[in-house]
Amino acid sequence: MFGSMVPFPFTRRYFFLSWTMSVSRKHIPSYYYWDLDKGRKVHVQELKIREMEENGVIHKPFRINYYAIRWVQKGEGHVMVDHVPVKLAPNLIIMGNPSQITQYDIDFDGDLEVLLIVFTDELLSMMSFEKEGISLIYQLSNELELYPEGHEKETLKGIFDLIFKEYHSDHNPNFKDEIMASMIRLLIQYIFRIHSKTELNKGGLKYRNLYRNFIDKLEQNFRDIHSVTEYSNMLMISEKTLNRACKKLTNLTANKIIQNRVDFEAKRMLMRKEVNIKQIGYDLGFRTSSHFNKFFRNLNDTTPGKFRKSILK
Repeated sequence: MFGSMVPFPFTRRYFFLSWTMSVSRKHIPSYYYWDLDKGRKVHVQELKIREMEENGVIHKPFRINYYAIRWVQKGEGHVMVDHVPVKLAPNLIIMGNPSQITQYDIDFDGDLEVLLIVFTDELLSMMSFEKEGISLIYQLSNELELYPEGHEKETLKGIFDLIFKEYHSDHNPNFKDEIMASMIRLLIQYIFRIHSKTELNKGGLKYRNLYRNFIDKLEQNFRDIHSVTEYSNMLMISEKTLNRACKKLTNLTANKIIQNRVDFEAKRMLMRKEVNIKQIGYDLGFRTSSHFNKFFRNLNDTTPGKFRKSILK
């Protein structure tokens, strides 16, 4: 059920110490699930806090190297996803992707129960999502928080129950991966629908589709292209139309959305102490380190170096 991470005796004062020690290593350790490590394409379980404690998940930053859907059923606490703190609460859905770095900080006086589905790139390819769908998975992973309501919760629970039943069933293994891929695709599509409802409350279908196409292009090109003009040319629309769609759905300009995506990636990379800051700027499309420093300082009122030091503290 679980893979290898070294347990670390937990107290509150050790949380920040363990973060500093782990981030300062050359590589953030990866967390493996035994079923995936044995060659399976999906891992499903009802995760409880004591199991997490025993396997050391609480204590150190880690990657999972897979896609994840986490639905909190019970308990409260906090999790750091990349550089963003998220408060855990019942009914919270958090999507995850292989590039994320995670660390939990949970009050052991209570219980935390999470329905967890983890799957590989190979299973994702079996779901036959278009590029837009895969981009949406990454977008929802970055947005981090989603709360279903009323009948949405009942429907989601039904889909989760079907997935759990199929996963733990030993009879008739034929087409098991295909069935699991279909069920998880259905779950993701339903999560998309819940997310889309929020978007539709903000703007019409035309703007929603335009915005999604923009996000898809941005996800593919943000390391190299920072210009609203170039994105509007790709989409064959005017900058004015693109900005109108972005403002309608997010209350942000297209330029601000581009900046936020580059800034998010910069902060994610700055958590890895072994990566040179100059190299981070170059990887994100800045010709010189001074251009990168100026960009980062304008958005955060601090330099990349000082931000990195604050994360390590």
